[in-house]
Amino acid sequence: MARRRRKRQLLQADEARKLAAVVHERQAGELRRLAAALEAVVVFDLEWNMAEPWRPVPPEIQARLPYEIIDIGAVRLELPRSHTRETLPPLDLEHAREFTETVRPVVHKRLNRYVARVTGRDRESLRFGRTFPRVYTDFHAFCGPAPWIYATWSASDSGPLAANLAWHDMGGELGVRVLDVQRVFAQLTTDTQSQRSIQAALGLLGLEENGARFHTAIVDAHLTAVILLTLLRRALGLEPAEAPPPEEPAEGEEAPPARVDVLPWSGSFEDFLRRFTMNPDLNTRGNLAAALSGSQAEVIRRILALELRCPACGEILQGIEPRLRTTATASRPAPRLEKTPPEPAEQVSSGDGGGEAEAAEKEKEEESWPPVIGPWARTGKRYGARFLCPEHAYVEGRFKLRRRSCNLMQLTGRLTLEQT
Repeated sequence: MARRRRKRQLLQADEARKLAAVVHERQAGELRRLAAALEAVVVFDLEWNMAEPWRPVPPEIQARLPYEIIDIGAVRLELPRSHTRETLPPLDLEHAREFTETVRPVVHKRLNRYVARVTGRDRESLRFGRTFPRVYTDFHAFCGPAPWIYATWSASDSGPLAANLAWHDMGGELGVRVLDVQRVFAQLTTDTQSQRSIQAALGLLGLEENGARFHTAIVDAHLTAVILLTLLRRALGLEPAEAPPPEEPAEGEEAPPARVDVLPWSGSFEDFLRRFTMNPDLNTRGNLAAALSGSQAEVIRRILALELRCPACGEILQGIEPRLRTTATASRPAPRLEKTPPEPAEQVSSGDGGGEAEAAEKEKEEESWPPVIGPWARTGKRYGARFLCPEHAYVEGRFKLRRRSCNLMQLTGRLTLEQT
């Protein structure tokens, strides 16, 4: 009976691969159609205001609109009419169109001091501009009716834009994929860091700043477009992949940053979209939390009984048979689970060594937890597993256990969608 239950809960690896292949083929078909029809890349940047720490807003407002947009800047880059999905097309900055608008806030009307320092704004600047619905309507029209994708420096602008849309009852979804230019820079250059700023990326590519005023939406959008164009041209071999050598600094000046080379790209346009774009409207993360009481066997049964759902669509996830790294890894003593901080010395220490005995007993109990619980396999302090959603393919799960009392374990973790 137990064996039949195990088969219903877990998928064999070959079965999971077949089901995932169906989902991936459907997603690949969508990307192929997008690559063939795409006509523009809209590079945009946002600046936003937020509440002062000592002037908090009501929790329900803070949860829905933590960042209110006060500036939108964008550059529309046209793709060649003759491009195909088999090759990555170069973009054109010479004929690019620009959009810039100031937004007058209606919630966070007092300028945050940190925002003022970073953007160079003053308090009076928030009195000017149009409301967000009017500005966004014009921005959406600027993007055009033809198929386009957004491009931003990092993925941090998509969330605030969706939150502002939802606050103003404008849908709360962007409706197009987003290209992460910061990720393109990190993976197509010889740079060793993954989260460079726009200014740092310009220096590493040997591009001139020309006195740019950073943290202004239109300036940051324009410079992001320049970086994207430079990366594509060098990756496609349209210009040298090596950045020009820096000039020797004058006496007393700091040495310029080291330069990075751009790696060649031989994949298709579809491959590029799959690797560097995402669907911003998908909820890719879900939290796991449960208080589990009883003996170790009862806790394990409750873990196996947890109903796990895809964070994007809510479908019930199917577990995949776990595979340990090596036999040697499985034979090692199980790592200790994370524990609550020890009690003060005067409470755990006693003349007869009772405190030490109690600590040893807890350690022995923690090391008795199995290396595999159903689809979950333990590495370090955490259990991990890979699940399958019939709509979105693979979802990665992780959790850790923390003992709260002699009869209570707290499970905390996360489910993360593996996007294509």
